[in-house]
Amino acid sequence: EARSTRARQQAADRRLARRQRVKKTKEAFVRVERLVKLGRLKDRDTNRLNRLARRPAAAEPMAPVVTLLPTAAEEAPQSSAERPILIVRCRGRSAGMDPRIVKALRLFRLTRLNTAVFAKPTPACLSVLRLLDPFVAWGAPDMRSVRELVYKRGRASGSQSEAGNQQRPVPITDNAAIEAALGKYGLLCIEDLVHELATCGPAFVQAASYLAPMRLKAPLGGWAKAEARFRGNESQPELIRKRQPLSCSRDEYINGLLREMI
Repeated sequence: EARSTRARQQAADRRLARRQRVKKTKEAFVRVERLVKLGRLKDRDTNRLNRLARRPAAAEPMAPVVTLLPTAAEEAPQSSAERPILIVRCRGRSAGMDPRIVKALRLFRLTRLNTAVFAKPTPACLSVLRLLDPFVAWGAPDMRSVRELVYKRGRASGSQSEAGNQQRPVPITDNAAIEAALGKYGLLCIEDLVHELATCGPAFVQAASYLAPMRLKAPLGGWAKAEARFRGNESQPELIRKRQPLSCSRDEYINGLLREMI
């Protein structure tokens, strides 16, 4: 009995090794049309970024990508009424992207479609959002939207284990975890976390970093139809896509959009 079991296991190992050898030697077939399409998309992104570099915003020059995220040493907001912005990735294409776009999305931690992060509306952040214009939608959410995002979609960022591996994000189930991670900043419960994010408080950077990128549902009918619906022209979404990018700053639309995606 033991001999037959060992023989079956050895046969299974040989089959697995044979499949792996075939998989390594098999060449991936890529159509020429796909290569041409990816090349054109990359050229389009590169040309758009070059145009932005030649024509910076009137108020602030374009910030380099390395200054994308605010740091803990950044000054507190000047006004207590300043609202944060929520950035949602609305396009998932990664192949053929300009390297500057890929780097900016990684710095924002937006590596997947329909993920969202909070950010402070600093001039550097708003400048880099111009680079990501076709790939993200952003706006200033209200208190209700922030609360629903944290309660329903909030997950704590995974910390590094002793072996150096990054642990997976875990849902926020109690206040003890928040107090252990953010207690030194005066955040003791989930309501403190919501208030800090909604008001862009002095510990906003730490609170936003504590949350992992929030995974949302796709909007009803896709992004083009959602844009048409919120702009009141549902019959011709393709015209709206051509007229104005999906990623424009839309404070008056972001809360209704979040109702569908949360």
